[in-house]
Amino acid sequence: MTEKATLPRFVHYRATVVRTKLLGPDFLRVTFGGEGLVDFACSGVAPKIKVFLPDETRTHAADESLEGLLEGATMRTYTVRANREHEAEVDIDFVIHPEGPAGRWAAQAEPGQALVLSNAAGKDPLTAHDVLLIGDPSAVPAVMTIVESLPSDATARVLIRVDRAEDRFELEPAADGIARWIATGADTELLTSVVADEISAQRPDYVWAAGEASTLKPLRRLLRGDAQYTKQSSHTVGYWRRHSTADVYDAQTIALASQMINDGHDLTPQDMDELSIDVDQKE
Repeated sequence: MTEKATLPRFVHYRATVVRTKLLGPDFLRVTFGGEGLVDFACSGVAPKIKVFLPDETRTHAADESLEGLLEGATMRTYTVRANREHEAEVDIDFVIHPEGPAGRWAAQAEPGQALVLSNAAGKDPLTAHDVLLIGDPSAVPAVMTIVESLPSDATARVLIRVDRAEDRFELEPAADGIARWIATGADTELLTSVVADEISAQRPDYVWAAGEASTLKPLRRLLRGDAQYTKQSSHTVGYWRRHSTADVYDAQTIALASQMINDGHDLTPQDMDELSIDVDQKE
């Protein structure tokens, strides 16, 4: 049997904006395509991808090379919402906000613009029969790919946290009848209280949660404490942190991981995910 070739950690692909679609007030889907994505590699559930945002201080020509686009680029991590191999198209959903380079780029994205994407890889499908998925808008793409990958006999419930009720947007058909929106404002404990009630009413086999780190911290305490979930039956991961830039947040997570490794801890990929919730909250 021929061994499958192993791709390098990052393979770079030149991608062109094909179209955009506004999904909610601040939630935009960008569809990428072009010849550069013909051999795009994407695997697993909720596959993570590196998006290399072009240098905002430079003017890029429509035919800019991959190397040129990478020069001075800013890297951010996203989830591939859909990969249509036969069309060589990739969907990535962006939360639009002016504070970060990704939000600014997405807000002005138009067909024909180009940037660089990496190959994408995700987790193995969940095998639990009853799953509770928790997230905020940044986690919706991952939540939806997980829902769509579940076995036909599995059941799922979805809780989506937003700051304000008006931040809600229409979810795709796979979430019909199973999704519930929770407007929490700045109350980091409200989501935890709702989840506690949800677990008490019908205890799921597996709980997955992602989104803003400070909101997830009390939730993880509940799951690993009174609710008695383990690392085998729950997973929490911080995608971003309120009042912090992505660069600072990522650097603090990496520093904490390095410290733990130096102290003799053998960190698994799940450990790395959960460290993102434990970084110093002080500015």
